[in-house]
Amino acid sequence: MGMTPAVPPHPNPIPPLPVGPLGASFELRVEPAQPLVEFGGSVRLRLKSTCDDPKGFGNVETPVRKQLLPAPAGERLVELLNVTQWNSTVLAFYTCGQQRRELPIELLVYRKAPR
Repeated sequence: MGMTPAVPPHPNPIPPLPVGPLGASFELRVEPAQPLVEFGGSVRLRLKSTCDDPKGFGNVETPVRKQLLPAPAGERLVELLNVTQWNSTVLAFYTCGQQRRELPIELLVYRKAPR
């Protein structure tokens, strides 16, 4: 009967991921989770990460004009300026070592009713 011969172990097995920032997993969250902004107004998004790498960084990808503000380590504060796109989505991201996390954030844009 056709028995398959045992496969010898690979001479150069893949090494485990290093311990520490480059091999560690991390999380990303954005506050507020569902930002509300008046048409033509500004809104601040705080990206929070559990990344331990001091070289880790985050930002948002958006066609809206933005400004980076000072924030503590592991965070990024981004202010979106003059938001004029109705209910658009921005892509928050954070890079830690070799890993990148992305989080789409829906902007809820409103206009006050005329009086």
